[in-house]
Amino acid sequence: MNPARRIRDDLAALIQSGALRPGDRIPIEQELAAQYGCARATVSKAIGELVAMGLIERRRKAGSFVA
Repeated sequence: MNPARRIRDDLAALIQSGALRPGDRIPIEQELAAQYGCARATVSKAIGELVAMGLIERRRKAGSFVA
């Protein structure tokens, strides 16, 4: 499976299950990249897809949060 898709699907599942709730901060891109053993750009792509889906919102200099 494509690494970005796996990250996207894993985070989406955590949000939909309630493990991550609205307002919760998701781990920073560097942490997710280390956890999944991929490049930070791959994590950024996955988060961008979650933003487009309306599940996550990015706040400049604050991080990414569950919408």
